[in-house]
Amino acid sequence: MKLENCELAFEKAQLELRTKDPYGIVARSEARFEALGDSTGEFELPYFGKMHVVTFPEGLVYRRDGGKVTTITKTILLHYLLGANGSPLTGEWINFRRLPGGMLYLSAFQAQCLSPIAREFGNDVQRFLQAGEAAGGESTRMGDGSVLFRVLPRFLAICVLWLGDDEFPPAADLLFDASAPNYLSTEDIEVVCLEISERLMQRSH
Repeated sequence: MKLENCELAFEKAQLELRTKDPYGIVARSEARFEALGDSTGEFELPYFGKMHVVTFPEGLVYRRDGGKVTTITKTILLHYLLGANGSPLTGEWINFRRLPGGMLYLSAFQAQCLSPIAREFGNDVQRFLQAGEAAGGESTRMGDGSVLFRVLPRFLAICVLWLGDDEFPPAADLLFDASAPNYLSTEDIEVVCLEISERLMQRSH
């Protein structure tokens, strides 16, 4: 998502938020809401384990601990609150190509998100797991190594690594609960995956 497009998307989401019932959003998204006055309040929800606040009705976003929040993250949080439909997690894991329109983005998704992970960690699963845990993930049992990220209350992602050998190069994939499209668009999911890849890269040494 280009910065100028992101800023426009964020402003559009802010305007849409003003038209919504905050308690309906809470019921569908598992965010918390604290009323602060007549028709005003704050949503609170974790994003990659860090608590974020979204003011209502303005749609301003900040972190409880005072950390920086990018416009991309602000946009993802508003899109999640606005798009959540309340459907439960299914326990079925799907990959990017099974998301709506996923095949259209697949080439860029593989080049920007998956290939860097495979190149960086494809011969060292322990370093992959350590980087994943440092990035806020939890080790799971898929592939040769995998890390679960609790991105948002009802949006989970698992990064899976397969080590390379004499016959096959290393490979990586990102999986989502099958309910993922009920909470974020495919474009937003791609943005989240890019952040997962970047988080892993930053903690790879």
